[in-house]
Amino acid sequence: MVMTPKDFKKIDNFDQEEIENTGANIKDVQLELLLRYDNYRNLLGRRVYFLRNGLTTGSHDSETHYLGLAGDSCLDPRDGPIDGNLCFKCALEVGFKGYGVYYNGIAYSFHLDCRQNYGFWTGVPDGKGNWKFGSLIVDPKN
Repeated sequence: MVMTPKDFKKIDNFDQEEIENTGANIKDVQLELLLRYDNYRNLLGRRVYFLRNGLTTGSHDSETHYLGLAGDSCLDPRDGPIDGNLCFKCALEVGFKGYGVYYNGIAYSFHLDCRQNYGFWTGVPDGKGNWKFGSLIVDPKN
């Protein structure tokens, strides 16, 4: 179900202005995504911010962004060190099935989405302006 302004009464941690400041139009964002992000923020106990063009706008390889079911976000470093394992656990607990963690050499960012099947990955810069992707979970025998 796509968002309407009155849906923000169901969400504790994000407001319409914050979503629109990413470049997204709220009618293109699914309520399911923001409800899960709201629960994720509560479970982590720290501030979560959407990146500019991290919702339905920008250049994305993931179809879930254009469907309004994905968000790219970061955590506020003023809330303390980032525990990647806790972020992953909380994302799964609130129902996200797509989880990508990116590190640009300075800060982490996260892709969380409401896809049908699980997908977990990492991304780091390749030094040529692109991202190099890897598996978040690796079979120990490999």
